[in-house]
Amino acid sequence: ALEPDTYDTFRREWAGLSAFLGLAPERRQRLMARTGPRPPEGWDAAAPPAITAPEVVARALAAPDWFVLCGPPGTGKTRAVLRELAERLYKDDKQALLAAYTNRAVDEICEQLVAANLPFIRVGSRLGTSAQYRPYLLDNMIRDCPNRQTVRARLTSCPFYVGTVASLLGKPELFLLKQFDLAVVDEASQVLEGPMLALLAKVPKFILIGDHRQLPAVVTQEPEASAIAPEAAGLLRQELGLSNLRNSYFERLFKRAEAHWPHAHGTLADHYRMHSELVALVNDDFYEGLLRCPMLWQHEPLSRPTWPAPADAFQQRIQHERLIFVPTRRQPEDLSMKESAQEAELAARAAAYVAQGYGRDFNPESTLG
Repeated sequence: ALEPDTYDTFRREWAGLSAFLGLAPERRQRLMARTGPRPPEGWDAAAPPAITAPEVVARALAAPDWFVLCGPPGTGKTRAVLRELAERLYKDDKQALLAAYTNRAVDEICEQLVAANLPFIRVGSRLGTSAQYRPYLLDNMIRDCPNRQTVRARLTSCPFYVGTVASLLGKPELFLLKQFDLAVVDEASQVLEGPMLALLAKVPKFILIGDHRQLPAVVTQEPEASAIAPEAAGLLRQELGLSNLRNSYFERLFKRAEAHWPHAHGTLADHYRMHSELVALVNDDFYEGLLRCPMLWQHEPLSRPTWPAPADAFQQRIQHERLIFVPTRRQPEDLSMKESAQEAELAARAAAYVAQGYGRDFNPESTLG
């Protein structure tokens, strides 16, 4: 006979939500953003928004309850902000959870910790961890411990535990062994309310880093299926800013903070990845013109070395413009809406032509994105 089953991940979330319901009422109200986070000591209500890495790091560390940081693409939210947060937390002898939604993002956190020479333990599976960070997996970190006392000492003395939200929720015994001062969650805009509340219920303070415009929550349901019942929608929107269950916890908190609590949010403005002409494509529509391009190369005119003669109008435009739009149609060989053989072919042609045009000056790290 067949019996219905559920993913272990869901059971962990339910257990975490049970812990959330057991919190003091004041703490629950603050986690749900029904009541606001307390301002930091000496907060100046007239202070301008935090838009640089030093500003957001300072405000995030000073926040008594929580802080949400929107990091648009190319602003250094992981390399600059998260690493600086980790270094400051280590200096202040804080015990922290460092989490992300995907294993790849967790590996990027590990990369920054290794570069900063900071001690940490990686929570997760061997298969989900890049080879260079497998020595930091929990099982490997305690493999040489001769007895339980040594295991306990090693686990409790490590200041940073790093893993996906799901992996950390899968280690409830960790929270019986060790008390954490705060959690820092990267890619937070991809995590829904349930698992995020389950994790954050275990720490007195948290810092969320994400971008709901770039990386929204991963949901397979249709918007209608995740919609809130009409009889409750008005109250939940007014009291909690909750409009649809497909939206992430990060997005709801960020919008609540934007509207009511300026001390609890920041948005990185300095973009380092693309030329200003490309940044302009998303700046006005998604970031209200906030993004800035501080590097000189981001404002240089298009360099055209000895390009070969263009074979068609497509190559002609590539030679003279940084930003072009090419309409495409779905091809018979496209198996889903996520595939486009024509787009792939055009991208390959463009890359080959640019590489040919730059010749020896072509640099895959900076010439072509």
